[in-house]
Amino acid sequence: MIINEMTLHKDKEYIDLIKNKSMESLIIRNNHRIKQIDLYCFLRFKYGQPNGFQSFIRANDSDNFIQWHYSFKYKKVYIDILGSIRFLEFHVFANNKADFENINEDTIINELQNEISKNVKGILSIKNNIEHWDLFSNTYSRINNSLKYFYSKYSEVNPEKPIEIDKPFFTKIEADKYLSDMKRYTDSIIKIKDYGLAIRMLAPVVGESFINLVVFYFARPEIKEDERLLDSIFRNNIDIRIKTLHLNCIGLKKQIDQMDIRFKNFLVMMNKRNDFLHGNIQPGVNKFDHVFFEGTIPVFESEKDISVEFASQTMFQIEKDDIDTCLNTINGIKELILENLQEDYRKQFEIVIDKNVLGWNKLKRRIGILFPEYFVQSFMIKD
Repeated sequence: MIINEMTLHKDKEYIDLIKNKSMESLIIRNNHRIKQIDLYCFLRFKYGQPNGFQSFIRANDSDNFIQWHYSFKYKKVYIDILGSIRFLEFHVFANNKADFENINEDTIINELQNEISKNVKGILSIKNNIEHWDLFSNTYSRINNSLKYFYSKYSEVNPEKPIEIDKPFFTKIEADKYLSDMKRYTDSIIKIKDYGLAIRMLAPVVGESFINLVVFYFARPEIKEDERLLDSIFRNNIDIRIKTLHLNCIGLKKQIDQMDIRFKNFLVMMNKRNDFLHGNIQPGVNKFDHVFFEGTIPVFESEKDISVEFASQTMFQIEKDDIDTCLNTINGIKELILENLQEDYRKQFEIVIDKNVLGWNKLKRRIGILFPEYFVQSFMIKD
């Protein structure tokens, strides 16, 4: 049995071997056949701490290409087991191909699977004594990033209104230019409409998700430990959630000032959000023009170029001032709450709020930042 006869090593010969370009090597990708956690716990149980070179040079955090590395010797063959951020690989080295006798991919994988199945209790003794974290998506950061994207696209569009039709006849050249300008204008207005509506619909969700993140992050221990109690807070109206932050959360200097214009503006925006989120049809709210009818004859109060009419319909409630007011309102409520956090708590929270992926330790009931905002993945290129 290869696995049972493997031993940890610190041979100088190993260093010389991996520097030798003419060495024989076999690289095996696990491809989901063994759970990384099972193999790691098995090796920890049987051999102790990782002894490989990559484990000695790794930084003392999760920002590493190789997270753990065991290095073994079997007769004249060296077997490295490496765990990267999400992959598991086996690197086998020897001076001569003859040393690889009876060593192949299936043999190593099958023997490890067999040993893991025999050592379930030992594996659990390790697994139960290391931290368990759930990875979850930060809803606030996720939606806020989309909001920023739509605003950047909204700001990029610069519609140029065609000249108004102010004479009864156009030359052919003038007509062609007008039609070309009109198409370009209507295409731009449609883009602005799509981005603008997305912004108006997303902004209140971003605001609410920020409040929810504050509640979840700073909730008092007795509230975090009671899921029904925590859920009841999230079900409260948004104004109640903000007004009771100082009661339900740690880290607040005082109650949020309900007379602050930033709080009032936020509530106004949240009260209007249903018109967008639920597609409410209310003529009074959605009015943009007026027309008289005698029978089937429509008569408008004023003359309008069709491009002006089209814009007034399409840009209703998503003009630049509307969009900027909406985003300023979101930034305002964020500033108001951050100002009311004690300095140490605010610094902690400012690190967390924009992270896309967070960790949740259910046992300790706390949020953590487990990984950097990027992942590294490797693959080999064969000439």
